[in-house]
Amino acid sequence: MRNWTRTGAFWFLLTSALALLLVLSIGTLTPAVAAVTLTRESQGQMLYQSQQTLRDQQGYSWEVVVSKHTGFASPPTISLQLAGPTDRVSVDHEQPLTLIPSHGNTLEAVSVPESLYIDRPLAPNINQYDLKPIVSELNGPLELSIAAEWPSAISTEDEKTVKLTIPALVIQEWQTVATCADILCTGS
Repeated sequence: MRNWTRTGAFWFLLTSALALLLVLSIGTLTPAVAAVTLTRESQGQMLYQSQQTLRDQQGYSWEVVVSKHTGFASPPTISLQLAGPTDRVSVDHEQPLTLIPSHGNTLEAVSVPESLYIDRPLAPNINQYDLKPIVSELNGPLELSIAAEWPSAISTEDEKTVKLTIPALVIQEWQTVATCADILCTGS
């Protein structure tokens, strides 16, 4: 009886420790498959998107959306839209986005002209960039650098630039969006 108690207690403790480890690690595991959404906008037009929420160097959340529009009327576009905290940051819509890889050359994505926004101009905390010319050159992880100002902050050089770290898995999602055709998406 005594031997069974020791063995049973050992297995109970081992199973409990493994279950606790599994529960604690669920929030930190990252899926290996890219999460690209597909939306049919109209007959012959598709929208592919990858969307994340990332934090800048000051801890504020930014929505980062890479999208690809395809259709009969025009060639596909691949854009990166950044939306910062409302009433906290003002993005310079004229400046390019700087992409700084951990190794390799620094890249720039030009800002999409505001004249393309028919409905209404972009809010001060949002900007969109043309990613198509450089998406194939991206490798991760990398850092995005955005020219912006924090209205409530004392004007220092660090506070005129927003920096976001983009993990390698997110870069893979962006490249998947870029390679999507019709209803098929393939990884890079």
